[in-house]
Formats: sequence, C-alpha cells, structure tokens
Amino acid sequence: MRAVILAHKGNLANLHVEDIPLPKPSNGQVLVKVAAAAINLSDVRNAQGIFAFTTYPRVPGRDFSGTVIEAGEDCLELVGTAVYGTGGVAGFSVNGSHAEFILVNAKAVRPKPRNLSFVQAAAVGVQYLTAYAAIVDVAQLKEGEAVLIIGARGSVGTSALQIANQCGASTIYGTYSSAPLHPSTHPLHTPIDLSAAELPSFTVNVIIDTVGSPSIMTRVIPHLAQFGRYAFISVNNKETGPGHKLSIDGLDFYRRNLRLLGLNSLSYTDVQAAEVLENLTPGFESGILTPPKDIKEVKLDDAKAAYDEIANGGKTKIVLVP
Repeated sequence: MRAVILAHKGNLANLHVEDIPLPKPSNGQVLVKVAAAAINLSDVRNAQGIFAFTTYPRVPGRDFSGTVIEAGEDCLELVGTAVYGTGGVAGFSVNGSHAEFILVNAKAVRPKPRNLSFVQAAAVGVQYLTAYAAIVDVAQLKEGEAVLIIGARGSVGTSALQIANQCGASTIYGTYSSAPLHPSTHPLHTPIDLSAAELPSFTVNVIIDTVGSPSIMTRVIPHLAQFGRYAFISVNNKETGPGHKLSIDGLDFYRRNLRLLGLNSLSYTDVQAAEVLENLTPGFESGILTPPKDIKEVKLDDAKAAYDEIANGGKTKIVLVP
C-alpha cells in the first residue's frame, strides 16, 4: 500500500511516500480502507521531530474516515461499515492514517455521521476532540454558564463555539485580533476585539484558551467569575520563549476560587477519542455541529507539498485522499 513515511527524526525533508506491506488484522482489530485523512498541525509538528515519543520509521496521521474491509474473527460484523476515527498513538508509536489503509483497534472507530462525506468526516477529528475535551471533560461547562473562546477563528476555536452552544451556554464570547469574526463562519457568539485598548465589560464562568498567550491571559482573567475555570490547550512559544511560562496573580486566583486547567488531547487513547466522536455524532447528524467550510483535497502522493503548506502558515484544512 502507498503511505506517507517519516524515515527518521528530523524535519520535513525526511517525509516521503512509498509502498509498504499491507497490515493484517488480528482479533480486536479492523483494517480500514482510508477514504480521507486530515493533516493537522500536530502531524506537521510530528514530522518536524517535535515529539520525543515518536518512533521511526512511522506513518503519520491521526484523523481518518473510510470503510472497514477486513476484521479480526471477533469483530467481523464491522466489515463494510463506513467509519471515522482519531486520536491515540496513531502516527506516533503505531502507523497512522496518511496511507491507503490503517489498522486500528475495533473499538477505536465509530460509524461515520450519515450526512457527512468521507472528506468532511476526516476533517473533524482532532479539532472537535480537543474542543469537546476542553469544554466538557476539563472545564465542565454547565448549561446556563457563560464562556469565552480565545482564538475563536481557529479550527479548535470554531469547534468550541459550536460545542458551547450545544452544551447550553447562556452567552458565548469569541476573541479576534484582526478582522472581525463573520457571523456566517463563526456563529453563536459575541465578538471580543483584542486589538482594542480596553476590553468591554463582561463576565464568564469558563475561558477556553486555544492560543496560550501570556498577554491575552492577563487581560481576560479579570473577567472570570467566582469559581471560574480557565482551560488552555496550547502555549504561544513566540511570547513565552523556551520556558513556556504563563503567569497568574496567585492572590487573585485563590481569593476568587479560580481554577487553571491544562489539556493535552494526545493523552486521549484512540478508544477514548472514539467515545467522544460517538457523543458528537448526533450533533453532526442534526446540523448543530458542522465540519470545516473550506477543505482542500490533496492526493496522497502530494502529501509533502501539503505538509509544507501547513508548516509555512497555511490555515486551510487539508485532507489527503488516497
């Protein structure tokens, strides 16, 4: 089968496409013929050698959709099912989705939402997994609470706006620092302009920070209510430098009973990630949750150029199509 290969730790120059043996499923495993597989920023960082736990040579890729074509004897009923999946160690210590086929735990896939194409289903995995984990599992947003999404323009931020709405948030705020967030592409929120000298008056119970900027953090923490939760999924290295340090006013934090929470979506196993997808599927099928609006399809053999595009700052969602 054709597959993207990271030959060894280093940089994107080590990435190429080659033929490798087709894997064979054992009990508890399924072989999925990949119809589409998204490239996430974490995949690019992986190819750049950022993650110490990646083993080589390795097929990268976390998100995928496709059809089960073969299965272990204990899960033969899945053969022929259109599925999608994400998460776990795929692409890091076991081969991932940037290939014509992927071998996965049978419990790590879920039926593809009926109204999503294979390309759309492949595009939602990591971004919705991260947003759901931050809002539901970590910050535990409750119905009727208000939430601020920092970085609402990004893929995780856009997903978080929709999940917050699905959770019954009373008010949803989303930040921007250049052009305003357009209601047609970023609905359901009140925009907050971070380029303004002063922020408007508002109070939220939860802040979801997809940026990890110390300067933004300092500006928005005063808007947290008593017992508020601040969950962050990233750190802006350009601001923090190699120390990756974020700072808080400890006195303010303990006096107002605030919580600072971190989330690493890579800690979710593929089975846990599949459980999240199962929870999200009704939202996709009802239209409450939507896939990215602009998706660029790229042939698997052109994966190197697609990786380079994202590494150079490209924001369009790219999905590999074998």
